[in-house]
Amino acid sequence: MMGIWSGVKGLFAGPESAGKVLDATVNTVDAVWFTNEEKSRWYLKYLEATQPQNRARRLIAFLVTLVWALLVLFIAAAMAFKAPFVADLKGLLVDVVVQPYSIIIGFYFVKSWVSEVKR
Repeated sequence: MMGIWSGVKGLFAGPESAGKVLDATVNTVDAVWFTNEEKSRWYLKYLEATQPQNRARRLIAFLVTLVWALLVLFIAAAMAFKAPFVADLKGLLVDVVVQPYSIIIGFYFVKSWVSEVKR
């Protein structure tokens, strides 16, 4: 217990210690808030770091869209031929495919749409 108290007293023992505490506080506050230039640099670094993920995102969006489109076309063909399993296919589309499709496509396209709206 004595070691902790002497450490705390040592922080405020002299003017150089107070300066160190003030410098540490200023550096901490400065690190918390970004200037516009720092935000821009951080965003460019983020884009560079996530660049390899773009291909994977495109592939996932393409595959999910392909599955959705094929299922919709298959349901349309089944409806045209009055197939008895159309209701099951519609249920599959609504219950299983639509939510992941919406999330993935939304994730892929909403970013660019929001950027356009902000301008």
